[in-house]
Amino acid sequence: GFAGSIINDAGDSSYEARRALVNKGDFKTYFYGNFGTAAFVCEVSDTTIQDTALVDGICRRNLAGIYYLLRRSGYARLTGAVTDSITGTPLEAEVIVQQATSVDINPRLTRANSGRYNRLIDPGTYTLIVQKTGYVTKTITGVVVNNSGPTTTNVRLRPTSSPPGTPVLLSPANNSIFNDSLALNFDWNNSSGATGYVIEIANDENFTSYFQVDSSLTASNYRNSTSFHTGTFYWRVTARNGSIFSGRSSVWQFTIQIAPPLPSTPTLLAPANGSNFNDSLAFNFDWSNSTNATGYVFEIAYNESFTTLFEIDSSLTVSNHRNSAPFNAGSYYWRVTAFNTSGFSSRSSVWQFTIQMPVPDAPTLTEPANGLVSTSAYLSFDWNDPATATRYTIQIDTDSLFSPSIISDTTLLASQYTNSDSLANGRYFWHAKAANAHGWSGYSIIRYFDVNVQTHNVYTVGDVNGSNTFTGLDVTYSVRYFKGGPQPPYSLDCPPHGIWFVSGDVNGSCSFTGLDVTYMVRYFKGGVAPIPCPDCPPTSILIHRWTGSPFNPR
Repeated sequence: GFAGSIINDAGDSSYEARRALVNKGDFKTYFYGNFGTAAFVCEVSDTTIQDTALVDGICRRNLAGIYYLLRRSGYARLTGAVTDSITGTPLEAEVIVQQATSVDINPRLTRANSGRYNRLIDPGTYTLIVQKTGYVTKTITGVVVNNSGPTTTNVRLRPTSSPPGTPVLLSPANNSIFNDSLALNFDWNNSSGATGYVIEIANDENFTSYFQVDSSLTASNYRNSTSFHTGTFYWRVTARNGSIFSGRSSVWQFTIQIAPPLPSTPTLLAPANGSNFNDSLAFNFDWSNSTNATGYVFEIAYNESFTTLFEIDSSLTVSNHRNSAPFNAGSYYWRVTAFNTSGFSSRSSVWQFTIQMPVPDAPTLTEPANGLVSTSAYLSFDWNDPATATRYTIQIDTDSLFSPSIISDTTLLASQYTNSDSLANGRYFWHAKAANAHGWSGYSIIRYFDVNVQTHNVYTVGDVNGSNTFTGLDVTYSVRYFKGGPQPPYSLDCPPHGIWFVSGDVNGSCSFTGLDVTYMVRYFKGGVAPIPCPDCPPTSILIHRWTGSPFNPR
């Protein structure tokens, strides 16, 4: 059971199981003995202080007992509700299980607001005795409990005398609205046979959350003792005569709408009036908390009369803000207004700040290196990214005065460029500049480079292994390359195809692929002669170097 599920601190046994109210040891059953409940609490003590290293282990061992109780509540228990047989009013009555009583525990009573009871009990057959002063005691025999789930037995007690008449509510009228949080007068008719009344005022129509309950009333009226807060309330009345209760009245509701005073005027704190910034991005605006404020309206404008707004935000619930869009260069004005359900405060004073955004610094060129001699007519140009730069211009020319430029591209969004048109052999000069929304930087320093592209392509078509001959070994070398072997030793820059292994192209496709291997084999079997890439053919094509017919090699 519960006790047997918890291992003691020594780890050699479990807790000892005892019934009813137990006052022995450190695990007393006070709540069960007095109220019939199991309460899970965090105990704070200045005398019993556990070693912190033991706490996690204690919690883990006690969890087993808690899990047992939670599982145990799902089966083998008695439950039900006790009500007045005439009015249907829930009753706070004593429920005695004749086979499970103890002088050590207090009487088990149903809940006053619902009349419900719950008893965890072993499977078996039981006799229930339900009693309440002013009502005829009721005995129910043969109540069978098993492990398949709870056994529900509802009980209706007959009063020993007629109940009072059910009250009829008079005021405040149903659905009334008040702008006063102080006391209200509640009134209802005099119920026949009543010697007193119970008034209930709740925060919800199901009366699960009470604002106030008073069962001491002897007159059919009431004035609340605690001021109401803003919101909707529900109330009802029950008449009584001793322990006999009438049916509950209907439920009426009323609403308190308390208008708070207007908020105080906000005081601006930061950024300081007249501030200057070299940053166009977001920064923090701050102001004082306004008394009674529930929200704020924040405004930034291009002019101090606020006829042209840069930003406005009325959704703020805290006294700070960070602008959502970057600023352009210029002067801006800002102010704040507080509000609540009663209206708006006066506007704060107007403060001003200025964004002074400089143009970017000139870029620093990185590639190609100054004085580079390129054997390719196509080059990659690169430079650093100056702060705040958003676009770039590059100029390339054979004249260091760049008048006019062979290449001038002002549309670059990244700090790099590759020419798409080939450059003729010769010396070239280049530089770049950067820009943002506020203008262009100056040009960088000027660098130069030379283009010296080979004009003669000396290679043998089909010579993949670099032997200066085209033989069957080149077929083997090609297959090994396509299977991850060594690369062909010869390559050249063949515009517009870039640098590649031109000698391996025997079908004129200007590429070296597995299809060329097929053409090689066909050639050695008497097929067509090798065909070079027409964009970069060799100066002299040496088809083969061996003795015998090229179409019937041996």
